Amino acid sequence: MCNKGNKFLFNDYFNLAANYNRGTSRDFANNTILYLYEPSIDLSFYAGSNTGGMSITKTFYDSAFNVLTAITTTWRNTDSSKGLWDLNITLSDQGYRFFNDAFYVDIQFGSNDPIRYNVIKPIKATEYGQRILWRNSYGGISFVDLTGKKEETRSLEVKTYQKNIFNYYDDPMNELDKVYDNEVKYQVTLKSHLFENDGKYIFNDLLQSANVWTRINGQDYAIIIDSVDVTETDNNGVFEATLKYHYSQEPSLI
Repeated sequence: MCNKGNKFLFNDYFNLAANYNRGTSRDFANNTILYLYEPSIDLSFYAGSNTGGMSITKTFYDSAFNVLTAITTTWRNTDSSKGLWDLNITLSDQGYRFFNDAFYVDIQFGSNDPIRYNVIKPIKATEYGQRILWRNSYGGISFVDLTGKKEETRSLEVKTYQKNIFNYYDDPMNELDKVYDNEVKYQVTLKSHLFENDGKYIFNDLLQSANVWTRINGQDYAIIIDSVDVTETDNNGVFEATLKYHYSQEPSLI
């Protein structure tokens, strides 16, 4: 199932709204390696009218895949006419201290195969972590947490016109060129952590999305992607991503 034409798609069965099949085959729902740094998970799924509800289980593992804890909640379908559901699954409630210790987090819907996320380690090793979210080719929400280097630049584009030569001699202000428009572009460059080969596929989806935003201090800001560059490091099979974007909102308001 791949839905590139519409944001919403009705299904009779439960379907995750993301393409997790790219990468080496694994024993859980996603072949693509997924990473997270913030203690929450944004994702979407399609549920038909006959989906009344289901359990959602969050399982935390240490580096040796020993279970630290498992927390189960219940999701209820409160609107049978709604096809696409966006969820923010928090990992900082009862499982907060377990998240800090966890190296892997599984999210399981009902009895389906779980989705596995690798926790970027070490936690709190950087001053910030910024999440970029977007609507993927299935219409659902995908995200990446970027914890590497961050740079911000503001550039000014100025447009001028030449004043009338006669006005120039009559005007007490000594000027010939007058500014009639200036535009500030606020561009941000973010680098990712180092990740394995199967973790690069999610950036392909990001680059093709026309609906991208970032969350800062609890507020969502629409952004426009300028470039996404995924390069292999000196270590074979280890990659790093560099993402450049600018805000679609007036920079002075951010």
